[in-house]
Amino acid sequence: MKKNCRRNVLSITTATEHRVCNSEKKRQSIVRFNGANGDTIVEPLPAFVTPENPPCYAKMTQREHITHQIELAEQLLQKTKAAAHA
Repeated sequence: MKKNCRRNVLSITTATEHRVCNSEKKRQSIVRFNGANGDTIVEPLPAFVTPENPPCYAKMTQREHITHQIELAEQLLQKTKAAAHA
């Protein structure tokens, strides 16, 4: 996984309107693909991959993606709890 791998896709696609109310509380978001079969391959669409913009992440199955996201969230939760009790 590459760090700071962000793409400006505004010239290619339109973003969905942000529908979360601002809050004083911190929020944690987990990106996931709902409804895909666990064996479905998750990878960038060819239109977004060029020699100048190679993929940021390796292709993987939906199951691998969700498992990885849950593991990362658990690690962050443990770090947050440890920092709160330090």
